[in-house]
Amino acid sequence: MSKFYIFHGDEYVRHSYGRGPDAGYPKKIQEVWSGYPSSWRRPNVRIDAALYYPGNDKFYIFHRDEYVRHSYGRGPDAGYPKKIQEVWSGYPSSWRGPSNRIDAALYYPGNDKFYIFHEDEYVRHSYGRGPDTGYPKKIQEVWSAWPSSWTSSYVQVALYHPDNEKFYIFQNDEYVRHSYNRGADPGYPKKIGDVWSGWPSEWNDPPGEHLTRFDAALSYPHI
Repeated sequence: MSKFYIFHGDEYVRHSYGRGPDAGYPKKIQEVWSGYPSSWRRPNVRIDAALYYPGNDKFYIFHRDEYVRHSYGRGPDAGYPKKIQEVWSGYPSSWRGPSNRIDAALYYPGNDKFYIFHEDEYVRHSYGRGPDTGYPKKIQEVWSAWPSSWTSSYVQVALYHPDNEKFYIFQNDEYVRHSYNRGADPGYPKKIGDVWSGWPSEWNDPPGEHLTRFDAALSYPHI
């Protein structure tokens, strides 16, 4: 069964679908994800985006204008972190600026593509070849059935879950479950805290009230 890895502040949980966080979580990111870059070590460091790519069995973790390629249980590969714009070729010129961080990212095995979100745009990216022709595109123009309650067009967290072949798109304390090329499933958006049970109380803001948001998430199929 696949596991979700959900990042919030300087902690993360490993989550079993439909059953909540596994025992012993949350844990500190820097204490478990060994080899965390020294340049990223500062109070309350947040991960901006994360994904797993089965093509090379690697994790990709994004923070500000850098990323690491990470091997499970062994930490970042040699030579990381690297600058996103220097390696992810074809980075849109409109994304090059002070706010060049990636907001969300996922890999979809159905077409062997990466989806990279930045502010109100996204690119569909082919491994080693850069963005596909015609990108970036506006999120709301392509990802149909955007909830009317979501006044912002930014995607804060995105992941694909291979067990049910669904996309999960998060904004603030809500999320939608999305079917490829068909938009949001009926009944969405839903509150994260109402459905994704068992969240650490210290992730609520204010404490004991509600979960405000995730920072990043990925699905890993090998546990």
